[in-house]
Amino acid sequence: MKLVAYHPCRSFQHEVNRIFDNAFSDPESGRQTSGWYPRVDVVEEKDAFVIYAELPGVKAEEVKIRINNHVLTITGEKRADVKSEGQNYYRVERVYGNFQRSFTFPGTVDSEKIGASFKDGVLTVTLAKQEKALPKEIPIVLT
Repeated sequence: MKLVAYHPCRSFQHEVNRIFDNAFSDPESGRQTSGWYPRVDVVEEKDAFVIYAELPGVKAEEVKIRINNHVLTITGEKRADVKSEGQNYYRVERVYGNFQRSFTFPGTVDSEKIGASFKDGVLTVTLAKQEKALPKEIPIVLT
């Protein structure tokens, strides 16, 4: 086990870096502009894309999912569940607030066949792929 000495400026440096990262981030990139955004896995399967998003402490009714022009956007809010009035915190590490993540998918996604489920703090979004167009023979008309 490695021991790391406490350095009071390390926390300050982390906070300054976070502020600058957020100030210059591209909102269209899907990165969150607040201090918290859900971590995700995006998996391509034979007939679908699947997104697994970790949303601990978020209620399903606080999450919205929409798709527009092949971009799937997940938005929501992680609300504080404790009251801080009259409390003197020794350390605060949990982060709350609004979040947004966007993912661009190829045109093969069928926007009419998207499903979502929420269990044990994990949001699962399944985006079915469109069935491939079957090859067909084009008759030649003699004129």
